[in-house]
Amino acid sequence: MAKLSAELISTDLLKNHAGMEIFHQGQLLFRWGRVIIDKVLEDRAFCRVNNSRPFLVEINLEGPYLYLKCECKFASKGNICEHDVAAALALQDYLQKNQVNLWQYRINKVLQSTQNTTKRAAPHPYLLFFSLQNVSNFGVINWKIIPYHLPISALPKDIRSQTDNGDPCRPPHPHQKPTG
Repeated sequence: MAKLSAELISTDLLKNHAGMEIFHQGQLLFRWGRVIIDKVLEDRAFCRVNNSRPFLVEINLEGPYLYLKCECKFASKGNICEHDVAAALALQDYLQKNQVNLWQYRINKVLQSTQNTTKRAAPHPYLLFFSLQNVSNFGVINWKIIPYHLPISALPKDIRSQTDNGDPCRPPHPHQKPTG
């Protein structure tokens, strides 16, 4: 089951579906602090957007799709309204600040699987590396660290043959002649 995450809320899709004017109005409501997040579950969130009066917005994740549902007249015609946009932006901000860091979770999973497999069989060698990615959101720069796990067996054969036991991080034995 997919879980709500900040990465699932695409500002580009919001702009495309709502239009620039509606998006801008929703962005202003969000920036002015007019959104209250009442409840966040794994696959849905409930928000109130205070405009001329409070509007209730429900955000649902169904498979890969995010559905926004506001009670205002504009949204009742099947449109994305400024309340939807404001709620989505507030939810994205909330999830970025409160969500467990995905990279920490992934590193812990890799470490746990390595510890668990050492009891049963020798783990397959792998490379663990990280990508630091710049994510710009409304002019605010955020950074994400994304871990990658690459089995040594995925490397080209000629590179694997140059390593000692398939481990490119292990230096050659002192009595071993260097290859190449």
